[in-house]
Amino acid sequence: MAGTIYEYSALPEGYFRLLTIVSVDNEKITCEIENFLFDKAPEYTALSYAWGNPLASDMIICDGKSLAITPHLHGAFQHLYALDPITKVWIDAVCINQADHIEKAVQTRRMNNVYRLAQKVLVWLGKGDDNGDSAMDGIEGINQKLALILQNNTPENIAFIDNWLGKGTLSSTHLPETNDSIWHALGHIYSRAWFTRLWVLQEVVLAKQIVVAYGKRRVEWNALTTLATGLRRANLVGLIGGTPSVSSNIKRAFLSIGLFSVAKNMVEANSASLLGFVRLARDKDVTQPVDRIYGLLGLVNPTIASQIVVDYSDEAKEKWWRVYIQYGKLQLQSETTLTLLSMAASQQRPIELPSWCPNFNSPPKDPFCLGGVIGYQAGFESWEDRLKPNVQILDSNNIKVSGFRVDHVHLVVGSPKHYFETEPSYGPSGSSALLLDYESRCLKVSQDTYNSPNKVPEAHWRTLTADADFHSRSPLPPNVLEDYLRVKQLWKSRRDQTSPNPIDSTPVSERQANLNYHQNWEAKRTRTFFSTEGGRVGLGPCDLKAGDAICVLYGGAPLFVLRFNCSSKEAQLVGDAFVYGLMDLKSIPASDRETEWFTIG
Repeated sequence: MAGTIYEYSALPEGYFRLLTIVSVDNEKITCEIENFLFDKAPEYTALSYAWGNPLASDMIICDGKSLAITPHLHGAFQHLYALDPITKVWIDAVCINQADHIEKAVQTRRMNNVYRLAQKVLVWLGKGDDNGDSAMDGIEGINQKLALILQNNTPENIAFIDNWLGKGTLSSTHLPETNDSIWHALGHIYSRAWFTRLWVLQEVVLAKQIVVAYGKRRVEWNALTTLATGLRRANLVGLIGGTPSVSSNIKRAFLSIGLFSVAKNMVEANSASLLGFVRLARDKDVTQPVDRIYGLLGLVNPTIASQIVVDYSDEAKEKWWRVYIQYGKLQLQSETTLTLLSMAASQQRPIELPSWCPNFNSPPKDPFCLGGVIGYQAGFESWEDRLKPNVQILDSNNIKVSGFRVDHVHLVVGSPKHYFETEPSYGPSGSSALLLDYESRCLKVSQDTYNSPNKVPEAHWRTLTADADFHSRSPLPPNVLEDYLRVKQLWKSRRDQTSPNPIDSTPVSERQANLNYHQNWEAKRTRTFFSTEGGRVGLGPCDLKAGDAICVLYGGAPLFVLRFNCSSKEAQLVGDAFVYGLMDLKSIPASDRETEWFTIG
């Protein structure tokens, strides 16, 4: 190896670096680095990969000098040279001087151009093994068989497919059997860390062509996405990894594949917003918290992106929450709704972050955001003539928002989150029994609130689900009462079981309706059922307290819960909320709207 360490020269304005792999001799990799203007660059391949272990313990020779890289990247060099000799390549870890935070900030803004201009994007998933090569070779054949299976995808067919795993055989489908090693190998492919990285979102969305490399094999990106979609539609996702229990990483990979498609459609339809991408990518993995904003700037309008200061200095990375506040202020000053405030409640929150600003580096306390529900218009009278939020940004990082108090929290029942997660589902101490007990307590509150001791108030079964379908985010249909009653009956039968019952004779259509209501409720499982002092019931943030104020904030779709400090007029934003009968501003007479400015810190 060359004894001199490679030193980067400064990049001229408008230039970026490309790498040429000159030779690979066993473990010795020799490369050349050149500078090019973006608009005069030759054809090149852009590498998309997960950094993995950040320790740069392997060496390559660049322009006759030594440059340290990670072992994962070293494998990518070998693969690239074997199949694309002399091709020019862009690799962020080598083509950007990672030690120069000023250059890194400049080049980060231009990474969207890097991936947009590349002839193709090569996704490197890792070295793999012989089983991995066989799995890559078998993807196309499995896709063809899945397509035949699903071409008549009726509800009855779905039910038929659902029984295959229970029978332990796939012989009638002509797919590999459940114990075939190909399923386990495919599980290794989909569990790679690449799928859950935030940065790969723009790398996939902006690419002209995507090729996925694993071990010694390559497949087109569409082959992997088609397989994931087919397995999901056929209810056969449990095969991946060789067991019915799908690992968390594989589940996240399948969700990411759906997210890539949504994001691409948003960009192509010119409907991409930074808030939309931040929300979609909130659970993706990053090394630095600041990248939750920086890693998405390349997907949005440059006018918006240019207002965010990209800073990779040690101080900026240490005080990462400052970029969240910077972005939050810009969002509140430009948006036509208050969706940002609906996202604010976060599981962890640094003390420096005001309650109105989400901690994008932490999961939301309540995953189902009420700000995106169709039909909610608590802070405006119609979508066509909705009021633009009136927000003032104060020097102290506090904000002022206009609105009025409409009610206060009275009784708090709590959330059913842990009951939904209890195993098993059957028996007197199973999740079904616990959910029945929880729901009966909620029902008692609803019946007392609406003075209806002998029947189920409509407010009750709509409030359990925030009257919102978790797929379409639209109001639930009128006949949902029947689904609610059937779900309760199903829970009662499971409570009385002493062992799981594999046979379900319920008609497919009813089974689907039961499932829909159960899923709509489960989607809001972290939310708290409560009654109000004004005689209503609602669903609010998980840490709701009696006495919290239910407020209309002009321009916001849901209601918002504020908690006031007794020693000052400053309020803390607790989160967004649903209250039956108050989700349309027209339902509240103008004479009852005592408008005030709320200071939220």
